[in-house]
Amino acid sequence: MTSRIVRFVLLPLMLLPLMAPSVAASSWQTRLANDLAAADRAFSGDLSVYIKDIDSGEEVALRADSPWYLASSVKVFIAVALYSQVEQGKLTLDDKVTLDYSDYVDGAGNTNWSEVGTVFTLHQLYRKMVIESDNTATDMVIRTLGLDNINNTIAALELNYVGPITTLADVRRLAYSEFHKGAHEFASTEFFRIQKASDPEGRANVIAELFGVTRAELGQPDLDSAFDAYYATTYNSGSMRGVGQYLELLVGGALLSEKYTAKLLDTMESITTGGNRLQATLPEGIRFAHKTGTQHRRACDVGIVWAKPNRKRPVVVAACTRGPLSTAEAEAALRAVGTAITRSGLLD
Repeated sequence: MTSRIVRFVLLPLMLLPLMAPSVAASSWQTRLANDLAAADRAFSGDLSVYIKDIDSGEEVALRADSPWYLASSVKVFIAVALYSQVEQGKLTLDDKVTLDYSDYVDGAGNTNWSEVGTVFTLHQLYRKMVIESDNTATDMVIRTLGLDNINNTIAALELNYVGPITTLADVRRLAYSEFHKGAHEFASTEFFRIQKASDPEGRANVIAELFGVTRAELGQPDLDSAFDAYYATTYNSGSMRGVGQYLELLVGGALLSEKYTAKLLDTMESITTGGNRLQATLPEGIRFAHKTGTQHRRACDVGIVWAKPNRKRPVVVAACTRGPLSTAEAEAALRAVGTAITRSGLLD
């Protein structure tokens, strides 16, 4: 795991149309800001949102300048790094990668059902990573690319704040090490044993059993506290403005060639996750290339929306939640963001 830490500055929380002081807010910005404020008040957790109309340069932001845990949304950055190395001739999508015992990660995807020694092409792993949000496939891609290559490329862009990214296995190790430092050495068998516990209390109990200690001897009292401590490290986190900046660079062709930009965006339009988030309440018939992410009491949906054909360039949307007790409530909040965008008239 890379030790590179990107420096960032926390700016005041905002829910304002962002523009030069002499320019009046567009009507869509006022409507959108008001509806986002209402959605945030109705939500038991917190929302962070960044929306930019690339045509006009106008923005609306809610808590968009502080780091939020991105969960599987980071897979967009990994996909760009993969295509970048393909463009440079360092890799091909036909290159073979063999599943190693160390690659197994619990969570989304079915690659972890395959036996050690199973061979995949990078193209297969890429599609599993983006479309199915497959965690084991993602760690195989990361192992092939090298974490330093991924993080150094992100850092060079000087975004508002994104990173550093770790393997998904290290997400678990870092979070569970808040209970016990020995979790830094966890192997895949421990991940799956913990995952089988039916609830947060059960998972904490399994971790105590693994180390032969009582719950009182663990470093955190419960799973919520352990993950909150992990999220505070800002690994695999980003500000919504930073993510929005990255998506704008991507769709503008600044990160990849036209060919590979189109390939990635087409794949992002095909994802099989997030049907109950932004996509559910954005207008029918529009293109939405996006990536979702879900972790303990965190959920995200970030992407690019193409509105009506007369608009030259698309709209960038990045939204994350924190704090609700259920994923269903987080998804309802993200649907409210989609409703607010639709009602605002921005996409008309």
